[in-house]
Amino acid sequence: MNTNVERLAQMRELLLRMEGELGLEGLTRFERDLLYAVRCLAAEGQTVRSAALRGHELVEAMTQPTYHRALRELIVRKYIAPDENNRSTYRVLAFRTP
Repeated sequence: MNTNVERLAQMRELLLRMEGELGLEGLTRFERDLLYAVRCLAAEGQTVRSAALRGHELVEAMTQPTYHRALRELIVRKYIAPDENNRSTYRVLAFRTP
């Protein structure tokens, strides 16, 4: 019989494999957490405000510099894009798989 810790370890292995299949292994932990928060808050093509991102449980413990570095990297890699009409709002781009 599996203990809770064993099941959690199996889930973590599954998540690691899925991230690899989606080509996310090149992202830092912070970049992945921010990307997950963006996708939790907004669907493809929708926008999300920076304030909502900062309050998400996956992101709230990040320092300001780490948050901004991760945000910049997600923009460079074209996972998200700044909204043309509002600087503190980001548009979720189509997710590409390798």
